[in-house]
Amino acid sequence: MEIKISVQGLSLVGDLHVPDESRAIVIIAETESDRWWIQDNFMINRLAEEKIASLRVGLVNGKLYGDERDKEAVNKLTEEIIAVTKWCFENNHVSGLKMGYLGYGLNSAGLLSASSYWGPKISAVVSVYGRPDLAYDLLDLVESPTLLIVDGQNRVMVEQNKLAHVKLGCIKKMESVADGGDLILMGEKIASLTAGWFVKHFYTE
Repeated sequence: MEIKISVQGLSLVGDLHVPDESRAIVIIAETESDRWWIQDNFMINRLAEEKIASLRVGLVNGKLYGDERDKEAVNKLTEEIIAVTKWCFENNHVSGLKMGYLGYGLNSAGLLSASSYWGPKISAVVSVYGRPDLAYDLLDLVESPTLLIVDGQNRVMVEQNKLAHVKLGCIKKMESVADGGDLILMGEKIASLTAGWFVKHFYTE
């Protein structure tokens, strides 16, 4: 189901999928640079198998510029994600469901920043090949159990995520999934790790 959310004059478009008997929902934050993820349904289908709804929403401000402009982009992404989360809390289709965040790249910083805002209302966060370090100043305020998935062959990414992992004060874990060129195999592994993290923190803790 297509939904639209207004944020400070912007119109965010999302795709809401709510399987029968869903007990939780994951907001999947995407930008144009993440569009290759939309070409597969590994994540949506894997979450649906676990009775987890998903709201895949296209954000506007997720572009890397460098230095201070990165911080500005993260701040704007955070505002968008907070607004999307508020929409979920107030929407009849998904209000009352446990809430989680999933994001790629720069979006991960915005999600963790938004998580620090909402506190325990966000049950779990997953960052895939992300830049959680760009939310460094807020990471010790994050209460949501957080999984950082990195490309083990990318030394820069690993170091950036290690920095974030140390600063996080919540339940946390870092997993390596190498980008070996097989997008199907990689997508399946990432989807499995992600779904497992959400199931653990939605249903068993």
